[in-house]
Amino acid sequence: MKRLDHILHLDEFFKYGIALFIFILGFFYIWSFLICFIYMIWIRKQIHILFLVIMMIVIYLSYALFISYNEDIIQQDVKVVAMDTYDHYARYTVRCGIYKFHFYDDINRFQLGDILYIKGDIIAYREQTVEFGFDLKKYYMSFHVYGKIDVNEVNIIDHQFQMFQFRDQLKQQISNLNASDYITAFIFGEKIKDEQTILTYANFDILYLFTISGLHIYVLMIGLKKFMFMFNIKSSYQIIITITVYSLISYLNLFSFVVLRLFVIYLIKLINKRFDMNMQNLDMIFLTFYLLILINIGLIYHQGFLITFLIIVFLELIHPLLKSFPNIIKKFLMSIAISIIILPFFQDIHIFQILMLPLIIIIITTILYPFAILTFVFPVVDDVYSIILNTFEKLILFLSTYQTDFFIPKFDIYQVVLYYASLIFICYANNFLQVTKRIAILILLMSLSFYVIKLQQQEHITFLDVGQGDTTIIATNDCKAVVDTFDGITTYLKNQAIYELDYLILTHGHQDHIKEAKEVMQSIYVKQVIISAYDYTYPSYEQNVLRLKANDQVMCGTIKFNFLGPLKDYENENNKSLVFQMIYNHKSFLFTGDIEEASENDLVDTYHHQLKSDVIKVPHHGSYTSSSDQFLSYVNPSYAIISLASRNSFGFPDENVINRYQNISCIIYRTDLNGTISYQRKNQKEKWSTFL
Repeated sequence: MKRLDHILHLDEFFKYGIALFIFILGFFYIWSFLICFIYMIWIRKQIHILFLVIMMIVIYLSYALFISYNEDIIQQDVKVVAMDTYDHYARYTVRCGIYKFHFYDDINRFQLGDILYIKGDIIAYREQTVEFGFDLKKYYMSFHVYGKIDVNEVNIIDHQFQMFQFRDQLKQQISNLNASDYITAFIFGEKIKDEQTILTYANFDILYLFTISGLHIYVLMIGLKKFMFMFNIKSSYQIIITITVYSLISYLNLFSFVVLRLFVIYLIKLINKRFDMNMQNLDMIFLTFYLLILINIGLIYHQGFLITFLIIVFLELIHPLLKSFPNIIKKFLMSIAISIIILPFFQDIHIFQILMLPLIIIIITTILYPFAILTFVFPVVDDVYSIILNTFEKLILFLSTYQTDFFIPKFDIYQVVLYYASLIFICYANNFLQVTKRIAILILLMSLSFYVIKLQQQEHITFLDVGQGDTTIIATNDCKAVVDTFDGITTYLKNQAIYELDYLILTHGHQDHIKEAKEVMQSIYVKQVIISAYDYTYPSYEQNVLRLKANDQVMCGTIKFNFLGPLKDYENENNKSLVFQMIYNHKSFLFTGDIEEASENDLVDTYHHQLKSDVIKVPHHGSYTSSSDQFLSYVNPSYAIISLASRNSFGFPDENVINRYQNISCIIYRTDLNGTISYQRKNQKEKWSTFL
């Protein structure tokens, strides 16, 4: 082993690790391969290039095999390896070789270990369809799930032992406890699902602290170590006990990378000590990163894995700067440091939370987590644990009243690289004066980068892909407005650095148009909310509310909103939708909510050719109840935008509706096929673009 260490320079593995990290980044950004090549040239005399190249080849082959699956049908035996139960259905995860798939069926129809014959179509999860948005496909790929199965036939043909059956039984045993949500999170690493509990922490974003983490295991292992020291247990037995505990925690947490990381690094430390390899902490961190990638190449898609890795690396780098401080001050500074490290991933900055985080972590790791273990082993203490949890929740609700937060725009990849390069530059400062100067340089560089991006931003009208709902963003130099708010709009506005809205227009009170309205109002300053005068199904809003109808008009900067409907109080709630024309740079956009044919006919009778518009937001997601021939003949649009979810249960868009738009030579954009759709106009040139 010593000879091997001499050959491979494992005592400087962090140099290999940096190269591997940059190389993996190249799978997503091809320019990263060039940076990796330059870095390899720079350190060529300090490493063994052949060894590094072999590691890169191994990673690339693993990645190539990982993404090679391209079948669109399945007709074979599979094994049930996981189950997730919801209110009225269950999601089953089945394994076929190294690949996994989801399918949905009745609760308790199948069990872990069932061998099923399954026949159906494989539907790939959608990739990112909103700029800086969530990538569902990559998220599930990180768990080796390649899609969901639209089942035509499924039958149980056998049952085999499944290693997580015992884990599932343990979960069932605590399901009736009052504190079951917290215990499931702490012991089994699953997210808390109870809506009331989630609301409790809505203004104090710490839910992630309740799933098993390095902090919990660190405290547990410290306690275990002290226990073994008190009873004078031999060192060899201590190692066996520690490995056994790590193995048990790994099993209960489905061998999550969070636990495996600690387990692997513990084993590396044992080997390092046993064979006197002289590896430093940074070397062992990068070696652990490489081994985990080999164990599960899908982790390259897992944001949590990346964030954890970055936190550990940077905390190791700043350790020399913090070691002279008292323990309490050190924890406070580490809390601030972690908030700074994860800034490119989480733009919401909660000032009071950062200040209180060390205290909260102490409470969670030294009281709530140990009590979760105690209640798991001895359910009789459930009532006591529930009292402790209720007290903690009341504390969080009290602290939330003092919460102050703000947000910054989303970083693009170049800003991320600049940001972390600057942090490394800061970490290698020799004293606190240098640290202060370098932090000032970082703030200046990031501010300049955001300013440059702001200058490059063009005015745009964006039809956001929100699934089976509606959301449109109007962003010009003198007008910021949103039409309807189904899902993901708050995050989008924050990512785009939109801090206030002139108008929030909610066409009618159905959930697929107003679901996120209150969240937008809580996060973004909204000057005025516009709702339909005849629709009384809206929730109450605290903001300044305008109830508008036909013949009303508002100005937003230089943009004019002419409201054409509703013309009267219809029985059908869809027909009560606000209908308005927006004039922007001599181009007219017609927004129609969910109006149906009765409202369309009234609009035609009232306005005739005044309905003529260049762009129409297609009524009711392309339903057969709307977009009548007569209505379209008067609107006569050049472009039609349909907002809907792919494979939705309503059968939208109706084929006849699509034919009607095609018959008038209208260009059709659909969020289910094109993702987010955006219109931009600059210097008399217009541009339509899609994001999928």
